[in-house]
Amino acid sequence: MENGPELCATAFNRHPANVMSTLIVNPSLEMSLRFKALLEAAGHHPVTPADSARDAEAHLRQAAADPEGGFDLVLLDAALPDGDAEGLCRRIKQEPQFQNTAVVVTAGQYDPGVLQAVFLAGASDYVVLSSDLRELRVRIEAALARVRVIRDLRWSERRLRDITATLGEGLFVIDLEARLDFMNAEAERLLGWYEAELRGRDIAACIRARDRRGDLIAAEQCPIRQSALLGIRYRTDEDVFWRRDGSPLVVAYGVNPLLEEGRRVGSVTVFHDLTEQRRHETERFLAAKAIEFSPEGIVVTASAPPHAILKINPAFTAITGYTTEEMRGQSAYSLFNWRDDPHFYQHLLEELRVQGEWQGEIWTQRKSGTAYLAWLRIAAIRDANGRMTQYMAIFSDITTRKEAEKRLEYQATHDPLTTLPNRAYFTTQLERATDHARLLGQRVAVLFVDLDRFKPVNDRFGHAVGDRLLCVVAKRLLNCIRSSDIVARLGGDEFVIALTGMKGTASARRVAEKVLENLARPFLIHNQELLISASVGISLFPDDTGDVAELVHYADQALYRAKENGRNDYRFHRECALGADGEPAADGT
Repeated sequence: MENGPELCATAFNRHPANVMSTLIVNPSLEMSLRFKALLEAAGHHPVTPADSARDAEAHLRQAAADPEGGFDLVLLDAALPDGDAEGLCRRIKQEPQFQNTAVVVTAGQYDPGVLQAVFLAGASDYVVLSSDLRELRVRIEAALARVRVIRDLRWSERRLRDITATLGEGLFVIDLEARLDFMNAEAERLLGWYEAELRGRDIAACIRARDRRGDLIAAEQCPIRQSALLGIRYRTDEDVFWRRDGSPLVVAYGVNPLLEEGRRVGSVTVFHDLTEQRRHETERFLAAKAIEFSPEGIVVTASAPPHAILKINPAFTAITGYTTEEMRGQSAYSLFNWRDDPHFYQHLLEELRVQGEWQGEIWTQRKSGTAYLAWLRIAAIRDANGRMTQYMAIFSDITTRKEAEKRLEYQATHDPLTTLPNRAYFTTQLERATDHARLLGQRVAVLFVDLDRFKPVNDRFGHAVGDRLLCVVAKRLLNCIRSSDIVARLGGDEFVIALTGMKGTASARRVAEKVLENLARPFLIHNQELLISASVGISLFPDDTGDVAELVHYADQALYRAKENGRNDYRFHRECALGADGEPAADGT
């Protein structure tokens, strides 16, 4: 029992860790990309960019409307084109959902007026940027750490109030002078006193300590009082408290020092009625299991059909929105969506009977109606004779984790700038396409596309314009193909297209001409009209080769022949290899 408060303190720290979601508000695309790379390298996902206060507020409204949404960090530039950092920071901190959000304001140069204003508005830090962003990273992590401390403290305080209100044992909090500072509802019930009647009184007088013969003992000899004054631990397996009506209460109790930031501020005494110990053994065991597995949702049901719900834990309510009163007595069958198999529930029960446990992914929904994916574990609880008495289901919401896994998978297979497939993913898709074409006796065409005059545009107007131009090029290329075809960015200004399900070669010619036509049209980027063109090299499967790597290589060779012929043109590998001006004869599309 002497470890009771320490066990509770451990349980308070086991709450779900938030995804490190970040909003970058910066009018400079270059700086946003640098910040994004810095944060993602430090494990921050997802990172959302915004180039203005208006754009940022749209993202904030969207996050505030989502119960699962929010940002852990807002990286806010001091100079916004349509507002000021102070105003946006204040609006962020006024939203309850963003009370625990760290707002770090960045500036190109030190401005004491801005510094004072943003701190008064609730900013966590003000950082003057240098060419080396390592200091910014350190300051961001420090700001997040401070926010986490505040969040954890609030969370622990709420958990402490909730747990002590429902604790099945009596609890005293005693100050440094051995006076009663707090007693919970169970202590009131067991002793017959109300907290308001005893608060501020010497603890020895509250429990009217007596010796084993029943004689009152001096306050100085009361073990609880001595432990509280000396700041030491004390435990007894049996002692006597005296109720308000004068009747004895046989108890076991433990005294532990109460620390705050390493400083002793009092002591905590936890006691329970030994006469009811056996009746409470099962409940204490289940409560210990619930604390052990928190913050996962826990459900205890009867072993016999319809498997009525007997108990849920606070994490269950936090995850699902359902309270104990709403769930008690309900059948566990209705708790989860048992897939499309009407016999799944029976199969699960049979496995529980034989194996004693079951686990797997399962879809369910909250009280609000929103669906989420849960990882569910069910175990049979048996008594001392081995008879099954209850089932315990432990589950957690893994929707966020699954979404994070999907995002990571997407980032590994797609170009971050244009969102097109990258080289590795394109190669995989091309292999599938050629395998399919081989089975059906079809052709696959690979079009290697390289932009003409892209470097002068990039050098003259900057990388921001160049990056935007590449994104628009990607969209135009997608408009040139069917949904069954593939467009990827290999890097720089190089793109590649795979045309699938072809019978002849005419389709490749038409798409190449369409690509040249679309990319020759003017581009309006950041109020600048830009003119570029493209060169295209084409290879055919299986005409040129059956190997995927060679197929791309041959298309690349044909591309350079097209560039040598004056650019804004396309060439087939076969005609280049033969040294002829013609192309392979088309036999349909």
